[in-house]
Amino acid sequence: MKQARASLFIKLLIAALFFETSNNFVFGQEEHSKSKPKNAVSNIGGSFHSKSTDKKAHRGGRNTLPIGIEGKKINIGIGSGLAIPSLSLKTEEHVMLGSNTHFYAHYIINGRSSYGIGINTNFIFLNTDVTKFYNENQNLYHAKVYPWSLFTISPSFLINFSIKPRVSAQFVLNSGALMATIPQSQLNFIDSTSAIGEPVVVVNRDYIYQTGTQTGWFASGIFQFNYALSRHLEVRAGIDYFYGRFNYQRINISNPLTPTTEKTLRELKLIDLFGGLAISF
Repeated sequence: MKQARASLFIKLLIAALFFETSNNFVFGQEEHSKSKPKNAVSNIGGSFHSKSTDKKAHRGGRNTLPIGIEGKKINIGIGSGLAIPSLSLKTEEHVMLGSNTHFYAHYIINGRSSYGIGINTNFIFLNTDVTKFYNENQNLYHAKVYPWSLFTISPSFLINFSIKPRVSAQFVLNSGALMATIPQSQLNFIDSTSAIGEPVVVVNRDYIYQTGTQTGWFASGIFQFNYALSRHLEVRAGIDYFYGRFNYQRINISNPLTPTTEKTLRELKLIDLFGGLAISF
């Protein structure tokens, strides 16, 4: 009797152990299924990765949110800097360092790189060095010169290259109309003339500028680096190479009774070192 009881007890113990093992295996499979992400894809080896399309997903540990100009439709920039002149407006009109303030707006076309088409304007202000007029001509006894100012407006084309999530490089190409405001400058000379057997005759000669706005054309190219402070705001720094041509008139009164008007062509090259801001939306 005791042997039958012992045998029954062993059989019940084996059955209980088998049931407990089976229950734990099934429960473990359910828990593993619950822990798998909803939008998950199984890899070889049983691991899972999320296929979420959330915009805040990270790729390679780097935020893939559109930063700066990428993913935007409108890009607006403003900047100002030091304008360094060269060519005839510097050498003959003795212009000095000045300033160049520019503004642009582009419609952005996004692809592997970003491109933009829009408009650009420049406001250029150049001081004049009056002492160089005196040094150039000993007969000059009075000079009154004023700064030069120029305004441009043109179509504009932008090319953007993303370097890092927050850093990009851009080329901006512009070409269009230039308007120069001619200053009210005036130069007064004393020319001494004499004839054989006659005393020296002093002749006053005035040299004035015909004021007004004169038109011309220009072309410029900007290379700049942008750093995104936020998803919409960037700081900018770069260099602008500017070339312009325009005509204006000067009145030369070597003979007060018969003044002559001279049409003068001036060329202007500028190197502009600037900083600014850009906003995209």
